[in-house]
Amino acid sequence: MQHNYSYMKQILSLEQAKMVIKPYKEELYNAIESAFHKHLEVIDFLHNGGLPVKFTKTAKATNIHEFIKAYLKKYFVDRPDINIGVINGIFGILIENQVFIRFKKMDKNFFTSNIQTIQTKKYGDQDEIFGLGPNVTFLYCGYVPDPTFTFIKNIHIVCKHGDSFKWNISVSSSSEQMELSFDDQGKDVTIISRVKLKEGIQKIKKTS
Repeated sequence: MQHNYSYMKQILSLEQAKMVIKPYKEELYNAIESAFHKHLEVIDFLHNGGLPVKFTKTAKATNIHEFIKAYLKKYFVDRPDINIGVINGIFGILIENQVFIRFKKMDKNFFTSNIQTIQTKKYGDQDEIFGLGPNVTFLYCGYVPDPTFTFIKNIHIVCKHGDSFKWNISVSSSSEQMELSFDDQGKDVTIISRVKLKEGIQKIKKTS
């Protein structure tokens, strides 16, 4: 008889996940912020060098993702509680064998642009994935850029279960933040605060 693991798995609650993620939030924030800044530096370098390359939004997101991977490896090097890399075809970071986080660009409603493979569906449904423990909670850490990809508006860690959102943690360098949780229907029930990025990030000129 085939089992549906999405109904058997013990998914971490918001409070449980906050306890696991809290010691690593600063590094996660810095990895995404640094990656976004590095991408803008590359574009600025090309423009100043007389080669104004026009990146599509997909290309921009791909470049930022590669920088995120590099910064994660830099910030979490030689950490026994962290496993970074590709597990069964999925790149992410495994924290204390309790949560596995993928990194994505998000829209304002916390949706990511994923190619709907069997693996992607299993991840979103919290089904068991070979190589990860049966009770590892699968999360997305996403940045929400402005329409021109000039600055980051928000960074969130989101827990999905099928088509619903279970909860969200705001990842911010500011102490003035609120956590967004969801009811059982996936509707937001609290207000999200704005992430305050470093001033230098916001002053970089707009690029195509």
